[in-house]
Amino acid sequence: MWLMRIMRLYILLISCLLTVTAAHGTETPDSASLLPLEFKASLITFFPGSEVFELYGHTDLRIQASDGTDMIFNYGVFDFTSEHFFYRFVKGETDYMCEAYPTRYLKQGYEGRRMVEQDLNLSNDQIREMCAFLVLNAQPMYRNYRYKYFSDNCSTRPLNVIENFLGEKISFADDGEQVTFRDVIHRYTRNYAWEEFGIDLLIGLDADTVITQRQKMFVPMILMDALRNVSIVRDGKQMKLVSGERVINDGAPEGLILPLTPWWMSPMAVFLLLLAVVAVISALDIKKRHCSRWLDTALWTAATIVGLLVWYTTFVSVHEATSPNVNVLWLHPFYVLPLVMMFVKRGNRWRRLYHAANLLVLAVALVQWPLSGQVPNLAFFPIIISLMLRDIVSLTHLRTTK
Repeated sequence: MWLMRIMRLYILLISCLLTVTAAHGTETPDSASLLPLEFKASLITFFPGSEVFELYGHTDLRIQASDGTDMIFNYGVFDFTSEHFFYRFVKGETDYMCEAYPTRYLKQGYEGRRMVEQDLNLSNDQIREMCAFLVLNAQPMYRNYRYKYFSDNCSTRPLNVIENFLGEKISFADDGEQVTFRDVIHRYTRNYAWEEFGIDLLIGLDADTVITQRQKMFVPMILMDALRNVSIVRDGKQMKLVSGERVINDGAPEGLILPLTPWWMSPMAVFLLLLAVVAVISALDIKKRHCSRWLDTALWTAATIVGLLVWYTTFVSVHEATSPNVNVLWLHPFYVLPLVMMFVKRGNRWRRLYHAANLLVLAVALVQWPLSGQVPNLAFFPIIISLMLRDIVSLTHLRTTK
């Protein structure tokens, strides 16, 4: 590969390349630093934090040299201020970057989070080449990459770097556990009911296929555990890839996750309450041959907005595992149609057609879950039933209206 050829040219200039630390307040090495250097490499795993984007942990690579250079290479950096960041984030075109900084800044912003460092049993030449590559990769012209949550992130990138200079793909022992991406995600969102609900809305069928042992490595803590059992052959001898391990920042093994969402604040509790309110009002509407437009307006407006997001992530975005998504059956932007037709004269015929069709689609959405293979969030069902009730009320009301 052309990049590997360029990288090897950098090996002869490694001491000069390492002067990237000078930009962070260190002195430029003197002539003694041009002598052959001894290197050490390690993988640092950060356990979960309390924020949503911290729930899955983080991974850094650390390189130390005998001239005193001690650098961290972080593949989890992104720039909120970049042009059209939020639009590109929703679309799945978020660019992350590799950033290098001195190890003394490692713990800033990670106070209280457990950190485990694993020494990598690579040769000095392998680590020297790895260091040259990482320094090059952290330069502005090379540092950006297209982030993919499951297959190309701050955990898989360091793993790929290690394998490149190990010279072979790591074979991870099968732990015998049959899990999907959604199963793994739910382990880390178990205390965050609303975040889990939102994730289940947006990720689709592909997240429910059983994944390989290697695919599980998208989570830093799983990668850390798996590396402990990896063996390599070096100089004709079999040895462990991880030669040593230590906790460098103490903290709870489960991380800094927040307490479990109280049951009465969970999506299931909230939407069951919504269903109860909708059921009572719908029964009164049918009895009085009335239609509570204020309720329909609120319900359909919310469904339209969320439906736009679900359809966008399914049909437009390039995020992993968001398409196909069976949630497009019951959450769609077409809920705006009955809102508009409320104010259109002689629109009753079209309203009846819409509500009949939507009622059928919602019924299909309810019964298709066991067949589709996509695992639903249980809080979806009271929402679907609420929407069905309002279609029934509208159809009943329209029969008695000229």
